[in-house]
Amino acid sequence: MDRGDGERKFVTSTGPVRIITTASLFDGHDAAINVFRRLMHELGAEVIHMGHDRSAADIANSAIQEDAHAIAITSYQGGHDLYFPYVRELLDEAGYNHVKIFGGGGGTILPHEVEKLHTQGITKIYTPEDGRKQGLMGMVEHLMGECAQVDLVKKSRVSKLKSSTTPEERGKVSLLLTLAETAEEDEFRKYLEKCRSREHHKKFQ
Repeated sequence: MDRGDGERKFVTSTGPVRIITTASLFDGHDAAINVFRRLMHELGAEVIHMGHDRSAADIANSAIQEDAHAIAITSYQGGHDLYFPYVRELLDEAGYNHVKIFGGGGGTILPHEVEKLHTQGITKIYTPEDGRKQGLMGMVEHLMGECAQVDLVKKSRVSKLKSSTTPEERGKVSLLLTLAETAEEDEFRKYLEKCRSREHHKKFQ
């Protein structure tokens, strides 16, 4: 989608692309992800930046709590072959296989490792060759285009909002917040009523 000023703006079924950005555990190299997150923001993304040296669990939990479309990680510490698949595993175990994972690490991630990571559920590892062919903005536009295909309010997701929900169920709470921001009022209230804690509700009537 063109904004009219020559730049593309990417919009999803729930509004702007929402993306978690970070550098991996034991990695203080955050210059690259800082550049990319600023470009994502320029193209209309809602960016939640976690900084550097973040664990796989931290990142997966953040994506769940923010109801994000995707995660973008830079990794220059050499553990990418285990780190990226573990983030994927944590998301899949939580039922968040729709969250896309993007990454990069310059020449530290070798071509055969990139290919293997793509077979392990990582959406895209950007390489120096991608940078030469597409440029920074080209890579970011590709990432944003992939994210725009994620539908956070598809039927299979919202149908899970059918019973009493506690604050500890952060995934359901974050989905309710997404609905509060984007759904018609009647539709949101329908799901909110299904998720109310009945005992708590009666106590304050």
